[in-house]
Amino acid sequence: MAQADSTNLNRILVIDDNPAIHDDFRKILQGGRDEFALEAAEAAIFGESVSSLEKNVYEVDSAYQGEEGLRKVLSAIESGRPYGLAFVDMRMPPGWDGIQTIQKIWSVAPSLNVVICTAFTDYTWPEIIDQLGISDRMLILKKPFDNCEVAQLAATLTKRTMLEAENKAYRKRLEDRVEEQSVSLTKTAGLLSQSKEFLQSTLDALTTQVAIIDSRGIILALNAAWESTAPGGSPLASGECVVGANYLTICKSVPEPFRQQVAPLVQHLEAIIANQKDSLFREYKDVTKPSGSHWYTVRAARFHDADETRIVVSHDNVTEYKQLQAQLAQAQKLESIGQIAAGIAHEINSPMQYIGDNIECLQEWAESYFQIRSGDTEPSRVESLQEKIRASLEDCKDGYQRVTGITQAMKQFSHPGKNQKESTDINELVRSAATITRNRWKYVADLTLDLGDRPLHLTCNIAGVNQVLLNLIVNASDAIAEKYGDNPEHKGTLQIRTIDHADVVEIQIADSGAGIPATWLGRVFDPFFTTKDVGKGTGQGLTICYDVVVNVHHGELSVESEPGQGTVFTVLLPKQPVEEPEIEFFQESTSQPFEEVEPAFAEACQWGDTEDLIG
Repeated sequence: MAQADSTNLNRILVIDDNPAIHDDFRKILQGGRDEFALEAAEAAIFGESVSSLEKNVYEVDSAYQGEEGLRKVLSAIESGRPYGLAFVDMRMPPGWDGIQTIQKIWSVAPSLNVVICTAFTDYTWPEIIDQLGISDRMLILKKPFDNCEVAQLAATLTKRTMLEAENKAYRKRLEDRVEEQSVSLTKTAGLLSQSKEFLQSTLDALTTQVAIIDSRGIILALNAAWESTAPGGSPLASGECVVGANYLTICKSVPEPFRQQVAPLVQHLEAIIANQKDSLFREYKDVTKPSGSHWYTVRAARFHDADETRIVVSHDNVTEYKQLQAQLAQAQKLESIGQIAAGIAHEINSPMQYIGDNIECLQEWAESYFQIRSGDTEPSRVESLQEKIRASLEDCKDGYQRVTGITQAMKQFSHPGKNQKESTDINELVRSAATITRNRWKYVADLTLDLGDRPLHLTCNIAGVNQVLLNLIVNASDAIAEKYGDNPEHKGTLQIRTIDHADVVEIQIADSGAGIPATWLGRVFDPFFTTKDVGKGTGQGLTICYDVVVNVHHGELSVESEPGQGTVFTVLLPKQPVEEPEIEFFQESTSQPFEEVEPAFAEACQWGDTEDLIG
């Protein structure tokens, strides 16, 4: 069925068995068509608008029996050109009368407006209502009818039909739009639901304990790891933390003596909610678990959901990471010991060798001296023997001082790896590091120490700084050896310089070695990255240096290099310890279950006693 067009609804169907009636309707309804055609032509010629007569020009069809009228109505509907009005005579023998005709027509076109043309002797109004029911689409036109009345009925009812058709079309467009939007909203809702499920599944797949809280601290969502009661969970993600509970209140209500330690965390979270801080990251340690100490990280970050502030809080068990970090640091320590042990043994063996030789000589000369004293001997022989003894004793003294210097350097370098920082002279640390690494650089480089005449004091973790100096000197020696080889005739240069600034101490270690390609400079501090051959080095040396300088001392470690020319590592260390971030809420204490975690290198970088090392 074709769609009706409102411009076609000026079509009028006259159903009457009297041809004269049809002529009358045409005269009334189509009498102005010629005038309108002339006016339209003039308007087209002179560019003027067509008058409103267009509204009252109708297309009139005729049917002489009710059955024919029904067929025309059906045909008009099928063609998409339905009638806007039908004038139906009440009596049309021998076929259907007006009542039957209207009933049939309304069965296929219930919205068609109908004017019943009837005489006083036809059906009464109650009889018509009884047959057709009350309808606002039915009017009565009494015969004989007035031309003006017919024209008014035609104009009013066709206009009504057109408006209804336009409204219907408009409603249809609205319904289509609503349907499209409904489909779109349904699709969007489905995508949102899938996205939510995907997000929840992703969060549930994490081993990190994750919670989302609102601006009041109310827990809005938890992932499966948080809700799990499996061992290893954070003590700050307890079973009291359920959806709907106030996380800030739970943290504030922890028992003493932990409440004061947790208070900075709560304050920091409140600052994040108030848009005063952006995020939080801190490590802490729980020593109350039967399985031993566990390390955790706590993170918090703010994001905005519409007009609401949301905070993501996460606790992650990093115990295995910390243990691995300590093991890698231990491996680096053992590597360092292996690198310098042979050299130290050689450095000690040389002076000990001539001390032993001189002792043998002294034994022989002592026997000779005793023989001289027992008999008569020329004075010149006695003086010669005395000179030999003095020279031999001087050699022994020099050898002793060399061995003592090496052992003192080892003792300085073997400083226990305590967590606390101590005051020390950085120049002494540099001298000690240069001494114990002498066997690594003396064959490939000439060493220059530019340390100034005065001590240069700072407060630092001595074991960590010793490790940094050793790693950088050994790396510099290896880089020079790579370029020059072991040819004593062509050595490189190794310069170590300390500079006193107002608040920091600067240490420069410069070598004339092979240099580092520019594409590698950004990776030299990455774990397991090494430029050495396979089997040489763990790839952890510079990583540990960076951890000690940046993470432990809050200093700076940088590198500049030009391939083929050499490399300069620059270390900046604050003279005084930098204050830790304000979220140090778990201080180390044997009487408290939570303690702050220092980086794992400290325990792993402890060196054995000097006596154990040199036997």
